Amino acid sequence: MKKVYETTREFEDAVTGMLAGIAPPEDLDVFFSLFEEARYSDHEIGADQRDRAINALQSIINHISASLGDRKSTRLNSSHW
Repeated sequence: MKKVYETTREFEDAVTGMLAGIAPPEDLDVFFSLFEEARYSDHEIGADQRDRAINALQSIINHISASLGDRKSTRLNSSHW
């Protein structure tokens, strides 16, 4: 959970550390950069930025899901022995 006193980049660093080896840091960077732009800029975010954010988030979700599937598979295989 993001702490009130954390900046977006501090939160990104914490999440990147937690997801090291699971989700590509490039996807996290794209997602958080677009979040910052949407949150702190004065201009509207267009469909291109929205689609890039959705794609980055979907990639992160896919990597987490694959990692959890691998861990579940490893736990199941080791419990049979």
